[in-house]
Amino acid sequence: MRFRAAAALGCFVALITVPMSAFAGVPSSILRANDPNDTVNIDGLGGAHGYGLAMDGVEGEADHGFDHDKILSLFYPGTTSSHFGGTVRVWLAEGGAQHFTLPGGGAVLSGASGPKLAALNPGGRITVSESGGALKIATSGAQAASNTADDHAAATAPPNPVFTPNPTERPAPTPLATLVPTARPIVKPKPTPKPTEKATPRPSSAPALQTKNSVYIVPAGYPALTTVATTGHSYRGTIEIRRAAAGSVRVINHVDLETYVDGIAEEKGAGWPPQAMDVLAVAARSLAASTMTWYTTHHGEGYDICNSDKCQVYLGYDGEDGPMRAAQAATAGVIRTYNGSPILAMYHGNGGGQTETYGPQYPYLKSVKYPFADPYHWHVSTTFSKIEDQLRASNKAVPDPLELLRVLKRGDSPRVESLELAGGRDAKETMRGTDFASALDLPSTWFYFSANGSKAPVKVSAATLSAPSGGFGSDVVRSSLPGAQGPLWPTLVIVSLLVFVVVTSTTYAIREPLVLTRLRTLDLRIFGLRLRRHHPPR
Repeated sequence: MRFRAAAALGCFVALITVPMSAFAGVPSSILRANDPNDTVNIDGLGGAHGYGLAMDGVEGEADHGFDHDKILSLFYPGTTSSHFGGTVRVWLAEGGAQHFTLPGGGAVLSGASGPKLAALNPGGRITVSESGGALKIATSGAQAASNTADDHAAATAPPNPVFTPNPTERPAPTPLATLVPTARPIVKPKPTPKPTEKATPRPSSAPALQTKNSVYIVPAGYPALTTVATTGHSYRGTIEIRRAAAGSVRVINHVDLETYVDGIAEEKGAGWPPQAMDVLAVAARSLAASTMTWYTTHHGEGYDICNSDKCQVYLGYDGEDGPMRAAQAATAGVIRTYNGSPILAMYHGNGGGQTETYGPQYPYLKSVKYPFADPYHWHVSTTFSKIEDQLRASNKAVPDPLELLRVLKRGDSPRVESLELAGGRDAKETMRGTDFASALDLPSTWFYFSANGSKAPVKVSAATLSAPSGGFGSDVVRSSLPGAQGPLWPTLVIVSLLVFVVVTSTTYAIREPLVLTRLRTLDLRIFGLRLRRHHPPR
């Protein structure tokens, strides 16, 4: 009996443990390909960072009769209007040799107020490179050649900004003009006969000019423009080329603030109402004004603001259009201030109906629900496997295998501020929501998780403008065992019981050859019964 019970129990335990250990030993990479439990759905609202002014709200408020001052007060609470003017320095490009074309001709100066290195005819070209701590200048189409410039010519800083808090009268719009960052008037070069082939340096010839100062290109003509080969765009104002590092130069556009606003090419829709364009003009001017004054991050590098979406998209003359010029003229000089200083007027495309709080040091950049929104709804269907790959490609630490995504903290909008990644060997990693969204190329950090077969799938709508209760959409778990939540466990139990009966019967057959004749005395104590021979009554 002991042998039979031990054998049966051993078989039952083996049937339970072998399938589980077999599945547990399968690497997760094998389970990734067709495992439906590996799917992750990410649904979200809005685009970009969500700070400050939302363009979809600007259009909606303007369509409903809000003027630009009321719209700006909505998105930048606590701010007031003031006036500001000056020359803004815009980073355009950086790297090796830089090439420029002057459609209307112009001059090349050593330093802002230094000697003239060359005068160029219309269509003249300039190449500036760095070598040995000095700038090398090669020209094509120059009117005259010059000897090496005086290295001691002093450069002059751009004019100081003019800031007038709460003026009684609005200043007249600044006319379009070529600006040099110095008080000296512009002296246009006099036309001269076309130079001979012998007097024109070939592009392959060695640079004839050099200076240790910054080089300033002052274009002529109307409009007075300089085309920068690296960006492919033309710009009004003055172009400064300064040494950035060994073998590298930096290109900076010195331009009047109003002309700069004309060239802003941020996201805006065709047919926008004039009030919406006015809002964009004031916001762009305010952001530039803050970088010209207190936001001095790049002042040590010789510029105030960059030309890309990392700062503010600026395409110079190529970004100018009728509606933007009209908005600039209608709001000339107007900026928004907080406690007397130009605000860091951040803005973005679609806010999803609510903006996000940026930080306590910027009280005017706090979460705002705006009434006339056009929320952008988006959906991404991916897998844990793909998420692992994308995060590692972005040099992020990821548990292997990744088994859990959980939102730890949401902001006021409620965009994701931080989340937890958990997985193999109890590994856990904490990641910023912005880093996660960037690695997965998500439109924004306002998102929710769900998995296939969820009892309460995430459905994001325009009404979802506050953090749902109960952790809704805050985490998603990856199953490490295919079908673990399906019919696998009941099947294992049934099969195990059947095999138990078969093995027990086989054990009896081996020990008792006359099993068929002795069934009447079969011991079935496992069921609490005993069969005995039936004797008829005498």
